Amino acid sequence: MARTRVAATTSVDRRAPPGGAPLAADDRAAALEAARRAGDLLVRRYGARRVYLFGSLAGTGSVLFHPASDIDLAVEGLPGEGFWEALAAVDAVMPRRHRADVSELESVRPYIKEAVLERGMLLAQGDSAAADKTDGAVMERQPWRRLAEEIEHELGRMGDLVTEAGPLADQAFTPSSSYDLRAGGGILHDFYNGAERSFERIARIVDGHVPTDEHWHQTLLAQMAAPYPGRRTPVISAVTREDLDQYLGFRYLFRNIYSHELDWLRLSKLVSTLDDTHRALSAELGAFCAYLRRQPAGRDGVT
Repeated sequence: MARTRVAATTSVDRRAPPGGAPLAADDRAAALEAARRAGDLLVRRYGARRVYLFGSLAGTGSVLFHPASDIDLAVEGLPGEGFWEALAAVDAVMPRRHRADVSELESVRPYIKEAVLERGMLLAQGDSAAADKTDGAVMERQPWRRLAEEIEHELGRMGDLVTEAGPLADQAFTPSSSYDLRAGGGILHDFYNGAERSFERIARIVDGHVPTDEHWHQTLLAQMAAPYPGRRTPVISAVTREDLDQYLGFRYLFRNIYSHELDWLRLSKLVSTLDDTHRALSAELGAFCAYLRRQPAGRDGVT
């Protein structure tokens, strides 16, 4: 019988209780480090061919990584005789708040397998895995074109937020009600989330490195404005980085105070420049997407 979607966990539930503290940057960094240790264990000690990270921690899920999230791992070629011992070893390196959810890549549904191979983060692989062709065309499929499509889709959704913010941009100095503060703050919050989702995908798939330091949000933004040796030129300009840094700072504020405490003048200024910022970002990311599509079919991005 196929073993799939097996949660590697003990009887102790590590997940944070409902209403727990917001996710800290160091919690995400610790979760990524635990995932890498688990991948290394599965390959080096238990003989797996490849181990991938997918889901919310890898930025491929439908929700953001949070204190109760599982760490989703897909393992390929794990010998059957060491399966349960391997799960126990993975469980032992998991951080306190999170548990591992381990799936055998050979047994998952085809669309899940394809998503893992194209968009997941390769954590570890054995010495013979690079030459292994058992996955055929799916393993060799170029993920950069898919990345371009995802970025363009994200830009479209961000454009919808700009349209939604239109009525608020017409209010000069005073919000009509507290709901305007909540609405404007939520739009600005979601706008930067959209930009950051694209940046995380670029960092993972093209750069092969997503920052995990304490200030990883700022580090990621800086990474997008700098060339990545041997991979790409800057994704965004220094001017766009400075503009987006204002939205990043506002998002942090929005997440940490009550909406009625927001400064309307600061909020309305960011709302009024939202369209210009989106236009500049769309032009620069659009040029980057064109670059991705120009790459030869055999260009080896990060799987």
